[in-house]
Formats: sequence, structure tokens, C-alpha cells
Amino acid sequence: MGTHAAGPPADPDDEMRQMFQVEIAPDSATGVWGALALTVALGAGAWALEVYTRGSLGAWRFALVVPLVLGAAFQGFFVVLFLPVAIAAKATAPGAPRWLRFLARHAGNGFLAMLLVDLLLASLALSYPQPRPWQFYALISAAGFVGGVVVGVRRRRRRWAAWRAERGSR
Repeated sequence: MGTHAAGPPADPDDEMRQMFQVEIAPDSATGVWGALALTVALGAGAWALEVYTRGSLGAWRFALVVPLVLGAAFQGFFVVLFLPVAIAAKATAPGAPRWLRFLARHAGNGFLAMLLVDLLLASLALSYPQPRPWQFYALISAAGFVGGVVVGVRRRRRRWAAWRAERGSR
């Protein structure tokens, strides 16, 4: 709480800010991108092990594949959770390049829309299991990303125009 019993009471908002503050050290970007590379390597390794040992190991191949898949899923969860936080922290830092701020602002809208579209596609695929080529799902997912970016840009332009109109009326 406070530093001394006789001092002013601690601000709970300040404590929450300190608790959930994310600081990215200059050399930690390689750690985040390394974690992303490890996730991809674990997933690709599990797939390759499953495909290339199908005939020789039979069902025993899953004793090797399952730990790799679980490791990739565990690592992937944290990469998906913390990589956007790391990018946003770099994009909002003082002196951040303009292209990084632009990318973080609009790609965030696109990824959110893509997530919503993918959740809808997953629910449809589970309720109506029909074989479809993976390109169909990739195309719909990409359309969701582009739609999210377009909606985000339009919303930002509308807010900017409203702010300019408000400032001009004074």
C-alpha cells in the first residue's frame, strides 16, 4: 500500500497500473519472435514426425507427436496472447515510427475481425461437417481481416472529422 503509515493513502488506480504495466526491454523483441519461431517449429516438427513415421512406427508415433503438439499449443497460446501486447507497447512508445503505429492500429482491427470470422467459420464447420478445401476458409478469413481494416479506417476518419468539426465551431 503506502510507503509509510503516516504518509498519504496509496492510490488504488496507480497500484493497478503498476501491476498490469508491460515494459518491453530493447532486447526482448528477439525473445518474443524467438517464441513465435519455436511455436512454428514445434508444430511443423509434429506434423513432419506424424507424416514420415506413419508406416514405420504405427500408432506409437503419437507417443512422440503428442508432446510436440501440446508444447506447440501451450507456446502458441502465450505467443498469441503476448505478441500483440509487445507490438502495441512498441507502437505507443515515444518516438515510435509512424509505419509501426499505423500497422498496430489497423492490423489490430483486422485481426479482431478475422478472429470473429474464424470463430463463426469454426462453429459452422463443427455444426455442418462437409469437406471443403482449406482455400475456402483462408479466403473468408482474409476477407474478414480486410473488412476489419476498412471498418477501422472508416471509423477513425469519422472520429477525426467529428473532432475537426468540433474544433472549428469554437
